[in-house]
Amino acid sequence: MVIQSIDGKYKKEFKSRPCSGLSVAKLAFTQDDRRAVFMLSGDTLAILTLGTSSIKFIENVKSFEVQKKATEDGWHMLKLRKK
Repeated sequence: MVIQSIDGKYKKEFKSRPCSGLSVAKLAFTQDDRRAVFMLSGDTLAILTLGTSSIKFIENVKSFEVQKKATEDGWHMLKLRKK
């Protein structure tokens, strides 16, 4: 999977590796387009801050949903279902 800005100044690539079990599943962007949220194979959720190399991983996640609208203070919420 490749996430790239329209102007090409930012690009982040995630290579699938079937042997290692690394592959990208469901992907969503937050409403403000500042983060990409996606499942890696297995049970790991990844949250990438776009335009940076900052990525957070949360293990033991079964699925997720991204709230479509930010709260008044600008926070986005993820609804997680642990295994």
